[in-house]
Amino acid sequence: MIHMFARRKVCRTFACQIIGVAAMAFALPKAGATAVEPVGAEGVSVQKVYAPDHRSFAFIRHTPEVLIDTGIGELEAAEIWTSRSDGSDAKLLLRGRPGKTPQETLAELSEIQFSPDGRQLFFLSAAWTTSGAVHVVQVDSGEEHFVCPGNSLEVIQRGKYAGYLMVRQHRYAMGGGSYDWLWLLTPEGKDVAPISMDDDAATEMFRKMYVDPAGR
Repeated sequence: MIHMFARRKVCRTFACQIIGVAAMAFALPKAGATAVEPVGAEGVSVQKVYAPDHRSFAFIRHTPEVLIDTGIGELEAAEIWTSRSDGSDAKLLLRGRPGKTPQETLAELSEIQFSPDGRQLFFLSAAWTTSGAVHVVQVDSGEEHFVCPGNSLEVIQRGKYAGYLMVRQHRYAMGGGSYDWLWLLTPEGKDVAPISMDDDAATEMFRKMYVDPAGR
């Protein structure tokens, strides 16, 4: 059982944390074509992440020309694409979309990360005023669903909790006020234990004990 590293009482309301990405224009790769790594007008590449076996990668294509109406205004839709590691066989996996609820809405996609087995991609989407949302999409089928609220995301790749999520969440205290703690969650978004409040030292201690104890 993991013990909470930080124990001091929270007595103030933290600033809102809204996850987002800057809008940049990129050329749309054609499905099945070579996915030359897209570069925007500023010379900055899209976010790109390799699968654990390095045989493929996923990337976010920004779509400043396509906006989604969300609870916090109109935001860029964005798309998630996959490709073989050599850039061939580029495929559109997921496109941002409007939804009836913040949980269903996909906009301003960011922080894509593979599960340790490479079968899933976790990512952040804009959602509420005080919080984004963690979603997951199946790489083989494109099936997607909401996981949990979250303002940051890290998928643990090795160790005791491989496949679990480290997510900073904005929560409300029973006596009033709110707090933003970093939590350890299951891949389904269920609470396991708090990791830290806003203490970088506590987070690093958790990493050394559970995420990468061998120091790789």
